[in-house]
Amino acid sequence: MSRFSPENVRAWRAGFRPRAEDPELTCSRTRLVFIVIAVLAALTLVGVRTVMLQGIDGARYTEMASNQHVRRTVLPSGRGDILDRRGHTLALSHNVPSVFANPQEIEDPVGVASDILDVLEDRVDADHLPDLDTLVERLSGDDRQFAWVARKIPDDLAEDIRDLDLEGIYLTEESERRYPSGTLAASLLGYVDIDNKGLAGIELSLDDRLQGEPGELVSEKDPRGRAIPTGTWQLEPAEPGENIKLTIDTAIQYEAEAALDEALELYDAKSGVAAVMDPATGDVLAFANRPTFDPNEPGESTASGRGAWGVGDVFEPGSTSKVVTLAAALEEGVVSQDSPINVPSRIEVWDRTFTDSESHGETTLSVEEVIARSSNVGTIQIAAALGATRLGEYLDRFGYGRRTGIELPAESRGITKDPERWDGPDVASIAIGMTVAVTPLQMLRVLGVIANGGIMVEPRLVASTITDGEEHRADRPEPVRVVSPETAGAVGQILTSVVSGGTAPEAAVPGYTVAGKTGTSRKLREDGQGYDSSRHVASFVGFAPAEAPRAVVLVVLDEPTPSYGGKTAAPTFSRIMSFTMRALQVEPSPTPQEITGPPRLPRPDNSVVSLKPPTPSLERRAAEEAAREAEADAEAGGGGQ
Repeated sequence: MSRFSPENVRAWRAGFRPRAEDPELTCSRTRLVFIVIAVLAALTLVGVRTVMLQGIDGARYTEMASNQHVRRTVLPSGRGDILDRRGHTLALSHNVPSVFANPQEIEDPVGVASDILDVLEDRVDADHLPDLDTLVERLSGDDRQFAWVARKIPDDLAEDIRDLDLEGIYLTEESERRYPSGTLAASLLGYVDIDNKGLAGIELSLDDRLQGEPGELVSEKDPRGRAIPTGTWQLEPAEPGENIKLTIDTAIQYEAEAALDEALELYDAKSGVAAVMDPATGDVLAFANRPTFDPNEPGESTASGRGAWGVGDVFEPGSTSKVVTLAAALEEGVVSQDSPINVPSRIEVWDRTFTDSESHGETTLSVEEVIARSSNVGTIQIAAALGATRLGEYLDRFGYGRRTGIELPAESRGITKDPERWDGPDVASIAIGMTVAVTPLQMLRVLGVIANGGIMVEPRLVASTITDGEEHRADRPEPVRVVSPETAGAVGQILTSVVSGGTAPEAAVPGYTVAGKTGTSRKLREDGQGYDSSRHVASFVGFAPAEAPRAVVLVVLDEPTPSYGGKTAAPTFSRIMSFTMRALQVEPSPTPQEITGPPRLPRPDNSVVSLKPPTPSLERRAAEEAAREAEADAEAGGGGQ
């Protein structure tokens, strides 16, 4: 029989067929199925996890791996210098030592911290050096390789730290901001924090341009954080910040600050502002604030000492605001320079009574004499003839309630009242500089308009920027005509009489003709309820030479004694203007200004004038009342038919 006959094959297959009744064979088969399923599930999980790691989360894990062996170091940019108009350095940066640590290399954080503080404590500013507990905490971090220990310390202390030869402690250099002239122009320049970020003044407002763009160094490192010489190395250089050239003249700034210091001491004033501006360009040549501070040590001063009072704070201008009332009346043809004004001893406007600072009987004064003597009564009559609507329009033209746009932070708009809301005596109050508030810079701008032939040029502090050695002139707003040249000339002529025969003979400058206006305003009570007759703000603002103005100077003193602007702010103005004329090499006036006292006025009497000038709000109320009466009459008439 053949070996592969059907019978033999069937017999062979039958020998391998499992018997249904064998339980061991059935169990083995079940285990095999479970094992196959488990292996397939494990392979599926591995596949899914691989897709997630390499696909969905691949970028994140790649970055984590890169961070373990790639160091990215930020390269700080050099902060730009700040210069005056002649190129003298007012703010600069230089490198100083700083101490840092690699905590992973420090085995005894407490001992290392103690050794460091033994050298630096009481010899480094508190804001540059942590206390013991903080320093120990910084040196104990096992999960990081960098921690600041002490920043921006003197060179000799850095050498002392180096001599300690402490494991894990290193020295590096950082850029530090310095102000070579100390407190000079501090309120303008501002200051920076320990990371060289601007916190006030020009340092803050132009921080983006001064600080430049930081660079980056990318390099491979070993497990101890050391660079691998043959590894990846990529450098993106930092771009240095721009140098800023200001309009400030250091010599004039110094004199303005010295004069202000003298005034505060002589007149026992709480604070003050002095500013000098070129009326043709708007260039601010000096801007002095008191109190002040040293920007090299800003932490040693108060917040009020670090502010720029001439920018962010306001005051009632008082009689200096009569310049606007005068200009508006002349421009509108309401009065002329010689128009006679009947001036009684007092004037009643609705429910308020106004008087002059000098008691006198009824008299007749020209418009020029009204301004020269700073007569409230006469000015209010001029304003009543002008009207509320037109007065409000000229306040807006001269920039009341509008920022100058000076390159300093936190500039105030001032405080004004919409003419539509003027009521009762508002016309009188506002005409003489009450119930409105301005910044010193806004008042400097007002006189700048008159000095510049009726054209407003906004004050500015930045003359140009310097990048890569190339100077770029700063943009400036377009000049705006406010009043005609004829009106500006007439106002200027009248303002010369304030010095020559009016309230401010002490503002005179030998050799030059000066035009200007005094101001003395009462301050509000501390509770805000009415005025405090014992507290005043004194001011004087003017320009010279009157026939061809080269500079406008403003002085504001807070609570001086005596309180009158003509007795305190005016002589301070004279000192600053006199120096400015010499510094700018201005030719003396062709005809010296003669100084005479104002004529005596009649003795006081009880003469009084009553006025009820209309205002938009009163006119609107009258119209509404008339409309209601007409409607009532119409209804009554209709009911009778």
